[in-house]
Amino acid sequence: MSHAQDSSAAQNGVALPPGAPALIAGGLTGDTVVEWLSSWGYQTELGTGAEGTPRIRVLLNGANFDIAFFSAAEDAAGGYESLQLIALFELDGPVGLEKVNEWNVNKRFGTAGLAAEDKVFVKMDFQLDGMTPLALKGYLVLWQAVMVEFVRFFSP
Repeated sequence: MSHAQDSSAAQNGVALPPGAPALIAGGLTGDTVVEWLSSWGYQTELGTGAEGTPRIRVLLNGANFDIAFFSAAEDAAGGYESLQLIALFELDGPVGLEKVNEWNVNKRFGTAGLAAEDKVFVKMDFQLDGMTPLALKGYLVLWQAVMVEFVRFFSP
């Protein structure tokens, strides 16, 4: 990252997490992601997913979401090369598959799914390798916007 980019990020109130590399290579561990999220002001809980991989619960004023880790890196450092952001919403009534498909056809970011007749989820996947830590932060901001739009879309 150039000095001009560093200055621009600092002026926008977004800083590199402590000790973060310029580019993510070899994946990230759950502990590293929790550390970065905390430095950006997110409240988190680190746990383990069903497959034994890290799973982070991010607490966001009632619109909580999880971060799941996929594609273990080949090195022994325990990093994962891709992440999935996922949020589940319970609605006041049944949602038809037509509504879920309408989201998936018309919305570019976030894939919707039906977990039960009154529960829908939205998820977004991305690869980490070659991404900057600030790009990861940018995806989190985009994700928050996707969740807001998702709730509006599925509200009666």
